[in-house]
Amino acid sequence: MSIKAKVRAGIARAQNKLSEFVEVFAFEEITETPDGQGGYSVSWSNFVNIQGFTKQASENEIKLDDHIKTNEVKKFSFEYVAGLKTDMRILYKNDYYNIHKIESIQDSDLWINVYATKNKAT
Repeated sequence: MSIKAKVRAGIARAQNKLSEFVEVFAFEEITETPDGQGGYSVSWSNFVNIQGFTKQASENEIKLDDHIKTNEVKKFSFEYVAGLKTDMRILYKNDYYNIHKIESIQDSDLWINVYATKNKAT
């Protein structure tokens, strides 16, 4: 078997295994609705549902504010989605995550990593 054939076979096996690790999560954004008395009611609405990968962020991957412990940071990785902002939150497995950093990998329209902390969003 040639080297190219071995590489292709390895990629095919990896792609079959990747589907086992894909997670579903949702990005939510703040919506302000006039309350009729000159103010606003604030609520969260769904921005987009995404399939991607999640893992605990390592200390080498992210350096946030000093008061945020690295073991509290989760890394969400997925294909590019336009319009993501740090004032959004992530709903993942019935928990909310407050976004701290959005990072593009390679080109800005290819792959995104988002770093967020659990239960800090309100």
